Amino acid sequence: MSRNLRTALIFGGFISLIGAAFYPIYFRPLMRLEEYQKEQAVNRAGIVQEDVQPPGNEKAVANSGCESRRRHASESAASPIPQVAIEQWLEKETLPP
Repeated sequence: MSRNLRTALIFGGFISLIGAAFYPIYFRPLMRLEEYQKEQAVNRAGIVQEDVQPPGNEKAVANSGCESRRRHASESAASPIPQVAIEQWLEKETLPP
């Protein structure tokens, strides 16, 4: 078996596995829309959306000043931006012109 054929079979198998995984998740509901709409209507019967997803807190939006940005930036451990760069950016953003 030639090297190019083996590489093509490996990549083809990988693409086939991805397609097989996405078929029941994405493509089947798109092709059988009415069936899935009926199923969702049965599954969501008795669920009040406001209980599951309450409206936003307006106080949190109105109080989104510098302090909340600074607190969030300092608490973020997974931030790819160094802490010094975040502090410099916050200082530039908060100084009056």
